[in-house]
Amino acid sequence: MVSMTALKPSHTLFKTIDDLRQSLVPGLRRYWEDAKLVLSLIGRPWLHDQANTTAKT
Repeated sequence: MVSMTALKPSHTLFKTIDDLRQSLVPGLRRYWEDAKLVLSLIGRPWLHDQANTTAKT
């Protein structure tokens, strides 16, 4: 889980794209590592079914 103290406010300006990337990656990493978490973001059953048809097994 990402520490909330490590996150910058949403209105933060980043000097470089790499700085922005470094800020976003920790929060997104869990979705890259666990496809079921991505599916949990989809609330509609028919969307969930469609996502499952393209998921790698």
